[in-house]
Amino acid sequence: GMAWAEEPPSRTRHLVSNCQVSETDIPNVFAVRVNYLLYRAQKERDETFYVGTRFDKVRRLEDGNWRLLERDIVLDQAVITSHNLSVLF
Repeated sequence: GMAWAEEPPSRTRHLVSNCQVSETDIPNVFAVRVNYLLYRAQKERDETFYVGTRFDKVRRLEDGNWRLLERDIVLDQAVITSHNLSVLF
């Protein structure tokens, strides 16, 4: 069967905006900055919003694919009030 960290599982929506891409000193490695909003709903009335900025370093591979090298998340909230955290940013 299926194993979940939550029962029932959360419903999530990721919104990403203001994407800024800049070159780095390393060939084929780029710095990416985005603003995001992550909405999570669980059960009937448990809703949580996470808002912040995400800083990624990505590499363009020779075959044209991309690889995530590094990710930093900066939340606007000083305290996470959710009773659990089982989502990825």
